[in-house]
Amino acid sequence: MEEERAALTRRIAGERISILFGLAEDNQLGRPELADRYSHLIREIAMHYRIKLQQRVSAQICRGCGAFLVPGRTAWVRIVAKQRLRILRCTRCGREKKLYY
Repeated sequence: MEEERAALTRRIAGERISILFGLAEDNQLGRPELADRYSHLIREIAMHYRIKLQQRVSAQICRGCGAFLVPGRTAWVRIVAKQRLRILRCTRCGREKKLYY
């Protein structure tokens, strides 16, 4: 009974995360402060319910300040072709995120 309830709450939390991520993507250009708020809520929900974020979601949220990373706007992008590596640097806090491709 308790395991079923935990699974249900995690599923609902996952749905909320996907909805918030979609809203953040929609508002990233027009209202970036709202996109940052949505990304902050995504991190809070994931930490509270102990949910691992999907790769595409975690790649667009800064772990330092919680900003929604948009390449060219809120993040600088550097490509290291020899290592097949993309480095995103947050323009707010300067934290780097390395993503292999």
